Amino acid sequence: AVDSKRKNEQRRLLERQLELENMALDSAAERYRKLALDTSTRGEGSSLPAATKLLKSWYEPLVRALAEEQENIRARVSGTDRRVYGPYLLMLPPEKLAVITLHTTLSIMMRGEKVK
Repeated sequence: AVDSKRKNEQRRLLERQLELENMALDSAAERYRKLALDTSTRGEGSSLPAATKLLKSWYEPLVRALAEEQENIRARVSGTDRRVYGPYLLMLPPEKLAVITLHTTLSIMMRGEKVK
């Protein structure tokens, strides 16, 4: 009974963590989309901090590229290793994948890590 309660609690906590992570990704994707729209509309891009400029300039093209890749995967267009990574790339919408990719890339760049 104790093990069952512990497993249920762990499952509940994991589900909550995943829910919070998804909410954070949705929020970040919306922020980047809004940032791109607002700065373009008002012409304020030059006043943004450097990291924000990078995010703004990379987000929309990355979303488009990921969406195109997902379309190719669904259409079974052949490509290098597409059958290996394809099922995983289809697990999330391109907006979330773009946020994860940008955050990971910037994090590595900021720490000065060398990519292996």
